[in-house]
Amino acid sequence: MHPAVRQYLNAVSRALIGDRKRRRRFLDTLRDRITETGETPDDVTYASLCARFGTPQEMAAAFLETEGPAQLKAAVDWKKKALLAVAIALAAALLGWALVLALLHSAGQKNLGGFTVDLLGESEVLIAEDDTT
Repeated sequence: MHPAVRQYLNAVSRALIGDRKRRRRFLDTLRDRITETGETPDDVTYASLCARFGTPQEMAAAFLETEGPAQLKAAVDWKKKALLAVAIALAAALLGWALVLALLHSAGQKNLGGFTVDLLGESEVLIAEDDTT
């Protein structure tokens, strides 16, 4: 694929929102339309593609016109649900780690660098000086 065509399709892809399969189908159709123009690779530039087919933002607007509002809402809802699931998983992992540390501490153990160490208790060592000399 010509670099200008790849650059144009990547720009359009970044501007699109919605269902992945529909976006892929739209991009495949656009790529087919670009290759059917019969232009030689030397004639193809990013600017010529924008002039012929529209800017990536215009192509994204055309895609949004073909997509129904319910499909776009479903795509956005899916992303929200995925982010919520990731946040819950991270919170559960942190809570689990805090629980493990609390249990170790209550059992008189400490986690140092991934190793569990028994605490013997905190005591002061008194070193007596020899005054007999």
